Amino acid sequence: MTESGLDRCGSRGFFGVEFDVMGRSSVLRAYCSLPRVEDTVAHADASNLDEPLNWRATFVGWIFPGMGQILLGHRRRGVYAMTGVVGLFLGGIFVGGVDCVDRREDALWFYAQAGVGPIAFGADWVNSSLLKTGRIGELVDSPPPFMSRDAPPKVSTFKSVTPMNEIGTLYCALAGLMNIVVILDALKRRPLEGSEREE
Repeated sequence: MTESGLDRCGSRGFFGVEFDVMGRSSVLRAYCSLPRVEDTVAHADASNLDEPLNWRATFVGWIFPGMGQILLGHRRRGVYAMTGVVGLFLGGIFVGGVDCVDRREDALWFYAQAGVGPIAFGADWVNSSLLKTGRIGELVDSPPPFMSRDAPPKVSTFKSVTPMNEIGTLYCALAGLMNIVVILDALKRRPLEGSEREE
């Protein structure tokens, strides 16, 4: 014997069919007792309107990924964010070499990579001050530019020119964009106080 779950749920708007077999009809009633998604979202939006913006946590989160959440008391969330962002950025450096972060030759990519914070600027400094100057490795002539009479630029023997460099550049850029999302989360997340703070 079956009956429509739409009438049973009323204004909650859940669709379903109740199977009255072996006394298991309570399953549908449990679903009917859940609030609608629209009501939940509206309540969450209304409760967040009065929350102040956490500018300090936002700045700290840009200085080092995940520290904004830790400052607000959400230690576990901050550690997860830190592991994801920093791990992805360092993974890009490991795959593509430190020269995959270059604000002069790859400025558009660096705009995204800068979302990681000072770590990206430090990687760019290592690339510019150590690799491009020949302090690490040896500077050799690169192939001459197509249809150009200018002297070919010298590049470090540590410079990566394979597709792995492009993959590393992409990883570092994705890490920067990911940290921007983490920063926005810290901007509006409610701080935990006292016993609420995660150990």
